[in-house]
Amino acid sequence: MTTFSGWECDIKIGTSASNMRGETAIAWQSAEFDFKNNCSRTHIGGQRIPEEIKEGLIEVAAKIARWYRAETVLSDRAGVGDTGALTEYWIGIYPEGYAPNNIEYMMHGKFDTYKMNAKHDSRTGEESDFMCVDIAVADVA
Repeated sequence: MTTFSGWECDIKIGTSASNMRGETAIAWQSAEFDFKNNCSRTHIGGQRIPEEIKEGLIEVAAKIARWYRAETVLSDRAGVGDTGALTEYWIGIYPEGYAPNNIEYMMHGKFDTYKMNAKHDSRTGEESDFMCVDIAVADVA
C-alpha cells in the first residue's frame, strides 16, 4: 500500500468548485478535516450490549493552520474586519498532490473562526476553522 507524506499534500481555496481547482495551492503548516456521523448506542433494560446503533446528523469540518505571511489568505476568507454576510468557499485537499487521477476531498461551506498566534520567540501563525455543508470525494480529472 502506498503512503504519502504531508509535504505532498496540496490545498486549494476558491469561491466555486471550478474557481478552486484553478487557484494556486496555498502554503500551509497543518490541515485536518473531521467527518462525524454522530452515532449513538441504544441500550435496553440493563443490558451491557447495545440493542442498536442510531445514526445522527452528519457534521463535516476542517482546520487549516499556516505561518502568517504578508498575504491575507485565511483572515480575509474568515470575514475578519467585515460585518457583512460570510462568503461561501470550496476547499480542495489533495493528499497525493494536485494531479490527474489523484484523490480530491472537496468541501463546501464557510470559514467559522480565525486565530492569529504571535509569540515573541517563534514565527507568527494563523489558523481557521471551516464548517462544511457537504463533502465530495473523487479523483482529479
